[in-house]
Amino acid sequence: MMSLILKMNDAVVFAGHLLECDIKTFDFYACRARELTNIHYGNKRMFFNPIYLSNVCNCDCCYCGYRRSNNDAVRKTLTPDESLQEALYLKDRGINNILFLAGEYGHDEYVKMLEDNIAIINNVVKPKWTGVEVAALKKKAYVKLREKGVKSVILFQETYDLKKYQKLHVYGVKSDYYYRLYSQYRAASAGIEEVGLGVLYGINNWFCDTMAMIKHGLSIKEKYPKIKLRFSFPRLMKSKGFYDYKSSYRVDDATLYRIIITIRNCFPDSSLVITGRESAKYIMKVIDVVNVVGKGGKTSVGGYNLKKHELEQFNLIEGEDLKIFFDKVSEKYEIC
Repeated sequence: MMSLILKMNDAVVFAGHLLECDIKTFDFYACRARELTNIHYGNKRMFFNPIYLSNVCNCDCCYCGYRRSNNDAVRKTLTPDESLQEALYLKDRGINNILFLAGEYGHDEYVKMLEDNIAIINNVVKPKWTGVEVAALKKKAYVKLREKGVKSVILFQETYDLKKYQKLHVYGVKSDYYYRLYSQYRAASAGIEEVGLGVLYGINNWFCDTMAMIKHGLSIKEKYPKIKLRFSFPRLMKSKGFYDYKSSYRVDDATLYRIIITIRNCFPDSSLVITGRESAKYIMKVIDVVNVVGKGGKTSVGGYNLKKHELEQFNLIEGEDLKIFFDKVSEKYEIC
């Protein structure tokens, strides 16, 4: 049995092997992944929902509905009182973990907006966990967010292929590949408890991006041994004006499962996240390996209590009975 504590080079070699191994070997490590999840998380599964604070954005990512060139977008930024109403709505639904998201724009005004909205929710609603998936920020901004109660900073590199990244992200702060790449290091040095990584599966070669993400995670862990890591596995979803430029990069269910199994074996105690981009049926397939689930959320600003649906960042799976899904999860797991 491979040691749970892997040296960086050994971990990279192991990951590459597991991503391409035969079915018999994969089944062995899939079983091992379930065991590791049980060791570190037992039968507890953390459920969260997002609150989108703003769709104002000065970036131009071709796959995102919030991109600045999308002239159909009705732009809105929530006031603290409006975001509080969204959080209270989620609390009434039994959601005690909140991920805040926002488009990306001017730094100082942007950070102040994040601080004000997050502070009122943490002071009044007091969620168990608060994370942000926002623009890449300076260290001092991460310090401010930590002081407001933020526990986790999540940034998807989207793709680690520099040329592809530059092609897809042509304007705004997100166009700076390396500034984004080192965001997790700045967050860790600011005292944030957990940093999250992810690639957007469907915009580039999945094997290359997964290997690069693993190396990224190992590098962060090497520099900050006490930091908690969080991995997400988003697949590309359509948005308004979506440009499907390379359908051959699509990742099927079996491949995504192999990626998740590989990450769990390489990072036994890290949080693995699956979201509403996936069907309830698929989530039930992987829930014995992931420990964080985001389902039933909205990707529009004011999408809950305010019932604002003019523009979603991307489309989610629709037509599912969420009560049946939550009941099935509750039969086997403790939702926290």
